[in-house]
Amino acid sequence: MKKIILVLFFSIFFVSTVNAKTIIFKECTNDAKFDSKTFEKDEFIVDTKLNSAKRVYVYTEYGLVNETERRKKIEGISKHHPQKINVDNFTIEHVDNKYVKLKTQSSSANYSTLTLNLEKKTIERTLFFNGVASPSFLDLTCRGYSDSSTGVKDTLKKVIGK
Repeated sequence: MKKIILVLFFSIFFVSTVNAKTIIFKECTNDAKFDSKTFEKDEFIVDTKLNSAKRVYVYTEYGLVNETERRKKIEGISKHHPQKINVDNFTIEHVDNKYVKLKTQSSSANYSTLTLNLEKKTIERTLFFNGVASPSFLDLTCRGYSDSSTGVKDTLKKVIGK
């Protein structure tokens, strides 16, 4: 019985190469400071196990009114009323220890990619029109960052304490 347990333990420990992570960028803003008057929440959630990511942003009542007024002034999007809770979906194109590259889920030739810099906590956006890239620009800076690994090796490290 002891041999079976040892064989099972070591096979899980050494054979498993699962490296699933959930990376969360919190309080993202294009200003120097997160505007808690406008947003209750603005974060990117990257799930490497599902190979997808989401941007979830929730307006405050004040922020929703301001965004509605802003859209009324812009021709072409004035008919689109913002919602209190918004979710934008992305697919993951690349993940490493420093960067995550996301692509908007779009079937058209117009899409955008986001590069999340894990060290600087910044998000750079590149827009593509008919497959041609426009110049990249710094879109958001995020205040918080968390990374939770869910692989077997990482779980054992947490249990053992190393």
